Amino acid sequence: RLTRRQLLDEYAKASVFVHLSPLESFSRVVYEALLIGVPTVVLNIGATEHLVKKGFAEGVNSLNSKEIAEAISKALKKTYAKVNCNFGKVLNWKEYTGKLVDLYYGIL
Repeated sequence: RLTRRQLLDEYAKASVFVHLSPLESFSRVVYEALLIGVPTVVLNIGATEHLVKKGFAEGVNSLNSKEIAEAISKALKKTYAKVNCNFGKVLNWKEYTGKLVDLYYGIL
């Protein structure tokens, strides 16, 4: 089991975070990746659709491998400073919750 700091360090190592589950309406892992500033690719449906519309993540409309590859390529070329400069590192649950709520309301 990872500590909170170890978990955030693992996210920070990623070049891109890809989350394509059509069954999850809200995924904490997506928001954690965004809070760390990792370029993110999500399905352009449900709760994550707002992330795409606001420019926080790249979206795909299907599980087509070519579309996913193109979205990953775009995500890797983009800088997600919009998220990273606003949130920085989160070291405890109280900070995390506050920053997550701020991100949520910023997306709405």
